[in-house]
Amino acid sequence: LAANPHAMVVGESWADCQTISTYLGAPAGGLPLLFDFPLADAVVSGVASGSARTIAAMLDTVARTYPAGSADAPFLTNHDQERVASRLGGDSARLKLAASILLTLQGTPTIYYGEEIGMRNGTCPSDECKRTPMAWDSTQGGGFTTAVPWHDFATGRETTNVALQTGASAACSANCWPFNSPSGWNQKSEVRSQKSESSKPARTTANWPKTSSPGFARIPRRRCWSRTISAGAPPPVP
Repeated sequence: LAANPHAMVVGESWADCQTISTYLGAPAGGLPLLFDFPLADAVVSGVASGSARTIAAMLDTVARTYPAGSADAPFLTNHDQERVASRLGGDSARLKLAASILLTLQGTPTIYYGEEIGMRNGTCPSDECKRTPMAWDSTQGGGFTTAVPWHDFATGRETTNVALQTGASAACSANCWPFNSPSGWNQKSEVRSQKSESSKPARTTANWPKTSSPGFARIPRRRCWSRTISAGAPPPVP
């Protein structure tokens, strides 16, 4: 950041809000964005249980804890976690709600590849099944490769694939996320980008500041990792 103040750096601290807040603070030596793990868990858990209070309480904690003028990198799940579609049991209404909440949160939302079409985990318990090939279509190679994929596709790729969801609106209407078509994502990004640059008020749940990086980020579909600064270890597995 010292060499290029316009660079976007996203940090990863799998910790509570208080710990995450200590890494924020660009350009005064901190990072401009950090993945918001507590908020991600609150959103997915709240949607799963139908509890708006869970989400509201975490938003209030974020507003009180993070430095004024700072910005989040909200997300739902990542490559180390059970996919949101699996956590929500493939429930299209809950998936749409989770997507809508994510894309209206303050900050720069991050979409883990496959979330935009409702991809689930594979059938094994290992990390590889959280990172199965992207299903671009329903062919044998899934549009991912003309050879043998490095790993089996997640269950359901016959209907959970890009070609079907972007080329058959009737089939998509009941099962797709609210902004999963290219035009939908672009419209949402344009709305975010048109927000006023005039001021960055203090963080409150009633008056969120605008991020310095409008729009959203997507972890690449063909490469299942992102380059981040790791500032903390994940909690122990029960």
